[in-house]
Amino acid sequence: MINVKHLKIVKKMGLSENESKCYLALMERQSLSVAEIAKLTGIARPNVYEATERLLIKGLSVELPGKAKCFSASDPKILQEKALANINETRKVELENFEKKRKEIVDLSDEISELNALYNQNRGNSGPLDYIEILKNPDQIHRRFLQLCNESQKEILGFSKPPYVASTSEREAGQGSVQAEAYHERGVSLRSIYEIPSDEVEKESFFKRLCDGYEPEKEQIKIMDKLPMKMIIFDEETVLFTLEDPVQGIPSITSLCAKHHALAEGLKTMFEVYWGLASDYFMLKDREYYMPELGKIRSKKNGRKSDD
Repeated sequence: MINVKHLKIVKKMGLSENESKCYLALMERQSLSVAEIAKLTGIARPNVYEATERLLIKGLSVELPGKAKCFSASDPKILQEKALANINETRKVELENFEKKRKEIVDLSDEISELNALYNQNRGNSGPLDYIEILKNPDQIHRRFLQLCNESQKEILGFSKPPYVASTSEREAGQGSVQAEAYHERGVSLRSIYEIPSDEVEKESFFKRLCDGYEPEKEQIKIMDKLPMKMIIFDEETVLFTLEDPVQGIPSITSLCAKHHALAEGLKTMFEVYWGLASDYFMLKDREYYMPELGKIRSKKNGRKSDD
């Protein structure tokens, strides 16, 4: 009777059902004939012949000399070594295929240049609303934000509220990186107003995240209970914003990007009004923050709060 646990172990090493049963049968005796293997495993003789032949080829059994054809199992360590060798070979083939595919894409540089030329050529064929882009995919919105940050030369102003496109640490790090580059390399002014979550649990998480990532020397921050929309204004020229669904009254991830000076100028005026109404967010030397309207101090180090 074949041990089910042992059968699972051997099959994990890459052997077929019949190969596994024959191998385990051979391990139970010093040597076995095909007829004996068939009796122990319940496998038909023709299938036993086929399985033992494959075991011989794989080096997992040996044929013993004598009048009757008998077989003996090889050390199980060989089985493990063979399994690892197969995995390494598979990985090698996959890497070769990956490198081949990567090279094919890299070699398309000339073709991509042709497409870029076509793309840039048609940018001049502007329609009445070509200054407006509708962005529905978070990756698309994230890439557009990075591009606009890289192109900014004077200032970036923002209303920040959920839902956030930078939902992953990788995206958040990427956005922080381009903003830091804009400030340090081009002297771009960064100002943001953050909406405070109404839920107490979310509020704690919000302030901890804000505290952990806040660099007062790079970005000016204010906070308030409610903002009208998500919005970022780049150099008084381009606006990236999201509006709430007017029917369902819920936030949307779909964003609009408008390169329109008059619109950007008007929305900047609205930003300055809210900037005047928003509460200051002070960072202390010991990495604590202070919320004037709550009169509380919270520590980044241990999360404790006091009424000092």
